[in-house]
Amino acid sequence: ALESELVQLQSVANASAAPAKTIQAPEPKKHSKSPLAGLKLNLEPKSPADLVPALAMLKGLYEDGKERIGKLNAKEKEAKKKFEEKQALHDQRLQVIEARFKNGTLSADFRTNETRDEDRLWNYWEKVRERQHKQFHTSLKIQHGTL
Repeated sequence: ALESELVQLQSVANASAAPAKTIQAPEPKKHSKSPLAGLKLNLEPKSPADLVPALAMLKGLYEDGKERIGKLNAKEKEAKKKFEEKQALHDQRLQVIEARFKNGTLSADFRTNETRDEDRLWNYWEKVRERQHKQFHTSLKIQHGTL
């Protein structure tokens, strides 16, 4: 009797119930496509032939590193040359200031001011060169570390 009443209540509830709203799970976030997608990489190599792609990649990395080191050396050589040119120009300017002072066309105060200004400018370029050279060594260490 009790069982028949439950079946009857269930049938009435199913018939009279409005269609329930279906709750959909939120769509999973779409991840950006991996740069390795589509490549057939063997992550568990079983033979030396499975390592050939990795070897080719490492050889390419090594060659790129050597090329970058060559470029760094060339850039350092060029920077050193420019610095030497600036040093020669600085020395020449100091000589001009001294010559003008000796021939009487420049007073002692102006000589002091011009020498101080020229020295201040030269100190700036010395620090620039020092930072540049330190950056060269740092870049070289990084490149050698990747080889």
